[in-house]
Amino acid sequence: MAIRLARVIGAFLLVLGAIGLLAPATFVTMVTVFQTPPMLYVAAAVRITVGTVLILAAPSSRSHAVLGALGVVIAFGGLLTPFMGMAIARPILDWWATNPLIPRVFGLVAIGIGGFILRSARPQPMRA
Repeated sequence: MAIRLARVIGAFLLVLGAIGLLAPATFVTMVTVFQTPPMLYVAAAVRITVGTVLILAAPSSRSHAVLGALGVVIAFGGLLTPFMGMAIARPILDWWATNPLIPRVFGLVAIGIGGFILRSARPQPMRA
């Protein structure tokens, strides 16, 4: 079950990355929505859930250690979000607003991570 959810997460990241790459202003608007309470807490819960799913999917994935470590980093970020979210988010969003190249770079990173998750969550080949 976790491996299927990991595939959904990977596909979602691909879509978010494409939005960041092709429509940076829309991407910034989407991110901005999640930077104020109560949506900040929703973002934290989503990050913790995504991280947990990746951790649970890691043992049956093609990249056990890397997918598990990515899950730990994402879950830890979710735990920190309610405490540091506003302090960190405002300067980052202001920086993004001044340069449309920055959201595009984040879009490319999201596409790379989403593609990695999708590849890692594919079934392992049968061994002879």
